[in-house]
Amino acid sequence: MVLIAATVCTKSGKALVSRQFVEMTKARIEGLLAAFPKLMTGGRQHTFVETESVRYVYQPLDKLYMLLITTKASNILEDLETLRLFSRVVPEYCTQLTEAEVLNQAFNLLFAFDEIVALGYRESVNLAQVRSFVEMDSHEEKIYQAVRQTQEREAANRMRERAKELQRERLEAAKRGAPTRSQMAFGSSFSSSSMSSSAVSEPIAEKIPTTPARETARPAGRSAMKLGSRGTDAESFVSRLRSEGEAVAAPAPLRQDAPKLPPTDHKEVHLRFEERLTLVAGRDGDVQNFELSGLLTLRISNEQYARIHVHVDNQDTRPLQLQEAVSAAHQCLRLRARPAGRSAMKLGSRGTDAESFVSRLRSEGEAVAAPAPLRQDAPKLPPTDHKEVHLRFEERLTLVAGRDGDVQNFELSGLLTLRISNEQYARIHVHVDNQDTRPLQLQTHPNVDKEAFRSQGVIGLKQSQRAFPLNSDVGVLKWRLNASDDKLAPLSVNCWPSEGAGGGCDVNIEYELEHEHLTLTDVNIHIPLPSGNIQVVVHQWEGSYTQKGRVLLWTIPIINKQQKSASLEFTVTPAVPNDFFPLTVTWTSDTSLALLKATKVTHAEDSSPVDYSQEISFHPDKYEIV
Repeated sequence: MVLIAATVCTKSGKALVSRQFVEMTKARIEGLLAAFPKLMTGGRQHTFVETESVRYVYQPLDKLYMLLITTKASNILEDLETLRLFSRVVPEYCTQLTEAEVLNQAFNLLFAFDEIVALGYRESVNLAQVRSFVEMDSHEEKIYQAVRQTQEREAANRMRERAKELQRERLEAAKRGAPTRSQMAFGSSFSSSSMSSSAVSEPIAEKIPTTPARETARPAGRSAMKLGSRGTDAESFVSRLRSEGEAVAAPAPLRQDAPKLPPTDHKEVHLRFEERLTLVAGRDGDVQNFELSGLLTLRISNEQYARIHVHVDNQDTRPLQLQEAVSAAHQCLRLRARPAGRSAMKLGSRGTDAESFVSRLRSEGEAVAAPAPLRQDAPKLPPTDHKEVHLRFEERLTLVAGRDGDVQNFELSGLLTLRISNEQYARIHVHVDNQDTRPLQLQTHPNVDKEAFRSQGVIGLKQSQRAFPLNSDVGVLKWRLNASDDKLAPLSVNCWPSEGAGGGCDVNIEYELEHEHLTLTDVNIHIPLPSGNIQVVVHQWEGSYTQKGRVLLWTIPIINKQQKSASLEFTVTPAVPNDFFPLTVTWTSDTSLALLKATKVTHAEDSSPVDYSQEISFHPDKYEIV
């Protein structure tokens, strides 16, 4: 068998996807495809046409044709077997057999064609093997990526711990008025270099002391310099060196981490608009990447202006994504300026034994990795009353979003399972209504009639004499949705940490339900907290909250159309903004994100209605804001 080309074409001979397996010119293959519609005649029962040089073997696919061009010396039985495999591959990657869908999946089809035929000869593969080869799923690559991500997280944790340590040293040095460790090291190295350079430049005779050695080697008495004493600092050390005749450059003035005063031209109410642009363009001027992010900050230095409104005019017609803060400006300022009194609730004042043990290890210089945030198993929904025909819609969501709300990874997978416990209902049809306009990828079970589902939305077996298995959950329909559209996220969570006074952070967290047809229950937002001895003061919340180790757990009983948004405000001391990421969200829901629903169940023979029950489960496998 020598297969010349495999083509998906229209009835007029227009090639949508064509793969040549032997060397031939473009004009040659176009001529063969142009001659194909002219050779077909009406009323024929055969699915092949022969010419003087080649044989056309074809199979209709709705308004398209799956066409194989072979030599006349090839085995017609093997040609037909190969054609059947090609005809099964095309619907595997094209949800709809239309020209637009085939063009969108052109590269996937070409990759699959190459797995079936190599150099004109059929490979011994089936549909499952072709699907596996095209996916190129590597277990070793996943292990490598997991190890790499773990190493990156550990390195980031070490950097954060080091940054916190340096910040604490600067704060302590600023309180004492002494230089930091880095400034001491710089001053010592600079003095040593000055001493060594002067020793090299001066003659040796000048360095011989004129006083007896006994006086030079003076014992360290009370007036001698004491290293490490509390009253000795860099200035006394430099003064002593100068008194002994050493040339020492004047050290740089100490830099205090004092709060910056506002510039003189700033008024008591000051607005700052800040924009950052990221752009990558090609040499031809085509923009490959464009990202503009902006932030409006408000600074009030007089208490009489603490309750104000800022009016913003948006005249931009481009699709700007705007996010506002979680609370009004006067609430933020009042809560941040309020000290933690007796009425405020303090979390974490008494550390647990584990936290004190970890703090002791860190104080001794040991590197202790930060524990992963607690992941609670979502409580199971109460079981419904299962009837003899039971349907179960189950959806799982994986979402990773950035701090600005941009969706980095979105994957929705769903499964419809059918359970029949009575033999008289083993031959039924399930009618499914798909009202979702998003590009859902629907896939039925291999034994389900795909044409009936595609045209009428009916799930039934291909062979009417066969029956569904009894007392077992049978998956009859799968759906997937992979995209990076920000509008697909069911729940948007915004976290606004800002550095406050005393080395702490004021954190405002807000959520909002983006799809009003959803109802989420038992919603838990896991907020990581910094390590060490910290103080958490919660000012405003809805629902309930608890602190479990290094995680602040915010629990909301229900989120629906009537209760679609809420906020949480708290202060953590000491902390930096990066300590509160990544946020993790879990929930349970009896509504599905995809707009799929079962309308009715009927008997396959007479279409009479069948009583049935159904349940819907929607929960996230991974929902993070990084």
